[in-house]
Amino acid sequence: MDKQARAIKIENYSQDYNQLEQLLADLPPGARQFQAAPDMWSVTQIIVHLTDIEANNYMRYRNVVVKPGQTVSGVDADEWAGAFDYQQQNVDEALELFRLLRTSNGRLLKFLPETIWNNLMQHTERGEINLEQLFELQLNHINVHLNQLRETIEVWKEQQIG
Repeated sequence: MDKQARAIKIENYSQDYNQLEQLLADLPPGARQFQAAPDMWSVTQIIVHLTDIEANNYMRYRNVVVKPGQTVSGVDADEWAGAFDYQQQNVDEALELFRLLRTSNGRLLKFLPETIWNNLMQHTERGEINLEQLFELQLNHINVHLNQLRETIEVWKEQQIG
């Protein structure tokens, strides 16, 4: 990826918090616990998951800069959600932590030298990947969950009307 395209992606990455905040802006606290189906996560669970992933990435990004080639662990999302009882977590705290982590990660990525983007890591689920690939995975990851949030909120609203 060229520097200019990456810079735009990093700026968008750094602004993802704003999208989350907008989605939650008019949502009553009770709606945050709503699950559209038994096998679907609530708004709270999604936000806490995104925060845990961002915390993992905080360390992954830094490790691949300082010590390329290290192994980084994947995250079994359902295992983490159950072990940490995501449904009972404070979504406002998680959202604020996400904002801080995403801001810090975005700032780090913005100023990395070009050569660092090729630094490799061993991902336990994906094999050998470089920083560029990890960053792209995270861009895709949040988009999946933003869509999931929109869908959950839409189902909740439909149930309030009907």
